[in-house]
Amino acid sequence: MLTAQQLPVYSQYMFNGYLINPAVAGSEGYTIINLSAREEWLGFPNSPKTHSLSVQTRLFRKKYSIVHGKGSSSRYRKGRSGRVGLGGYLFSDQNGLTNRTGGEFAYAYHISFTNTHLSFGLAATVMQFSMNTSEFRPKQSETFERITYYMPDANFGMLLRRFGYYAGISVAHLLETPLILGSNVSSYHKTYKTARHYNFWTGQQFETTNSGLKYEPSLMIRASENLSLQIDANVKFIVNDMYWAGVSLRSNKSTILLLGAKKGIVHMAYSFDYTFNSIRKRTFGSHELMVSIKLGDPTRRYRWMKRY
Repeated sequence: MLTAQQLPVYSQYMFNGYLINPAVAGSEGYTIINLSAREEWLGFPNSPKTHSLSVQTRLFRKKYSIVHGKGSSSRYRKGRSGRVGLGGYLFSDQNGLTNRTGGEFAYAYHISFTNTHLSFGLAATVMQFSMNTSEFRPKQSETFERITYYMPDANFGMLLRRFGYYAGISVAHLLETPLILGSNVSSYHKTYKTARHYNFWTGQQFETTNSGLKYEPSLMIRASENLSLQIDANVKFIVNDMYWAGVSLRSNKSTILLLGAKKGIVHMAYSFDYTFNSIRKRTFGSHELMVSIKLGDPTRRYRWMKRY
């Protein structure tokens, strides 16, 4: 299997959960356009860089009711709302000598109960994998015949929301598409299989006696079939639903500072990752910036639609 980082690692998944779970598509009821840029290990040569553009929406047939309750951010009232969410995602990920560029189309199905919202999502992905062979030196003397490969795959996810509580699980690289390096007639010929990646994310949002302040502890567990495991313990504070700040402790000896704000339909978020391992002396940390636009009113949009 490929042992290097196979998927981008986002720190702002609390800001845009769709990047890690297709079931999130349309779950908020808005049309959301999100642009993100991340650079890891700033100052390090050939450090990972990721850019993405995502769009998600909900196709409503009837009114979508969100009831704000005491001690929680929201709950969902059962109704005849549209159940389909759609999402699209374009990305470019550079990691050392490799580049991955691709896209995803997600279909999500949302089921609302009295106080519970359950979502399922399935996404088809295609990725172009390329390698800068001019700087690659295998042990054998080998010239690669191909440096570009197209890899189809699929992702699956589930999401549960109840009052201020949420929990989601997603699986990426369902098909474990193989990747071939070298040629069939040469001494250097390797076939790699992309490993399945699993994400589990859960948290709860609470209100304080100060009605303008909320806090949200959460936990993220990432695992893959090549035995890698990463755990994030997070806490975020929200002020007047306009500003937020948080901190994340990551099991790879990293601490992450999270900041965000919104103005009208525009939301912005920034994160700074600082590592405490040996690489810290050679890097200025990892930086991530996200800008999001939320369009529409989730309680009124798409009333005119008769089909979904």
